Amino acid sequence: MNTKLTQLPFFQSLTGQSPLQQTLLFLTLSRLFIASLTILLLYLSLQFDWGAAGFHLHWHSVLSWFSVILSFSLLSFSLRKIITSDNRLCSIFVLDAGLWLVFLTHTGGAMNPATSYFLVILCLCALSSKGIKTIGLFLLVIALYTYMMLDDTHSLHSMMGWHLWGMWLSFFATALLITLSIYSLNRRIQAKDQAIAKFKEETTRAEQLIMMGTLAASTAHEIGTPLATLAMISESLQEPEKSLALNQIKRCKKSLEQLKYLPEERQTASLSTDAFMEQLQHELLLIRPAATLKLTCSIHQPLQPPLALRQSLLALFVNAIDAAKTAVHAELTTNETTLIWQIRHDGALIDEPLLASLSLQSTKKHGIGIGYFLANASIEQLGGSVKIINEQHCVLTEVTIPHSSCVIHA
Repeated sequence: MNTKLTQLPFFQSLTGQSPLQQTLLFLTLSRLFIASLTILLLYLSLQFDWGAAGFHLHWHSVLSWFSVILSFSLLSFSLRKIITSDNRLCSIFVLDAGLWLVFLTHTGGAMNPATSYFLVILCLCALSSKGIKTIGLFLLVIALYTYMMLDDTHSLHSMMGWHLWGMWLSFFATALLITLSIYSLNRRIQAKDQAIAKFKEETTRAEQLIMMGTLAASTAHEIGTPLATLAMISESLQEPEKSLALNQIKRCKKSLEQLKYLPEERQTASLSTDAFMEQLQHELLLIRPAATLKLTCSIHQPLQPPLALRQSLLALFVNAIDAAKTAVHAELTTNETTLIWQIRHDGALIDEPLLASLSLQSTKKHGIGIGYFLANASIEQLGGSVKIINEQHCVLTEVTIPHSSCVIHA
């Protein structure tokens, strides 16, 4: 299309509208075009004696109903901004079909070729609405067409009846095929759109992870010297401050050393589930010495958990500890295919919009949300999932991991 044309106000308003509003605009233009063309052909039929239909028309009624169609079109176009759901658009389809039935009964009934406008309504409904609404409009259109057929008793009892019933059968088959085809194609397009949206989301998250990984590597490089300086200063402290400071510095260095093993997906040594939970509890108490933890395990299987899983669980536990009012309770269970960690804390419930997706938005006053984001990404890479659920008096964080990721089978 010419770029100068697209700069006109009409085209700019069209491109700025939602798909539902564009559908309504196309419906309005189609209705006016076909109604005007029908009036023109009937007038030419009367003037040039192209057929007998024009001599049996009541032009006052025809023009009156054309005025009604014009008014309805202008009204629906002016109210297009309130069409924000397919339910409202479907109500326009139903009103349009009923109005077109009355217009056809005054312009030849079932013999009027303009009955094909019902197919336009049906196509647009199949494109913009759900399946049940499309089926309902399909049945309504067939019922209206059949009513026009049965109402024209004179033509049905003549030789023209064969032609009219053939038109009815052709209309029924066409409407059915169009409805099924467009609905099927629309479903495929929606599925592809969802796949593209999911791919874009995963790509964005991968870019964020790369950015965070680069920042972590840079931070690990820069923090080494300050830690060494702090270790030297800590030597001059008195006990027990000296031991506490040196232990914290040692823990920081150990965490930094683990960064170089992440690209190798290094597996930890084999250990039992009880030992794994004890290690988690020990590391959590080093990170949050004042935390009240209760970790239980109802299974006894040898594990070889990846380092990414250990760090992800630590991050989720720390988030729970920071949010808890009194204590954090965690339980490790299993089913036939997965290990399940259920982490509960009695802190404030999480807002519903945040529960919809794990994002960089933080639930803590001074947090930036990286813990949940990275933990979720790492666990998904292992084939698992993270869910946060608001229960009656607590918040549940449920982590599931396939057995194949960490369980050693005998």
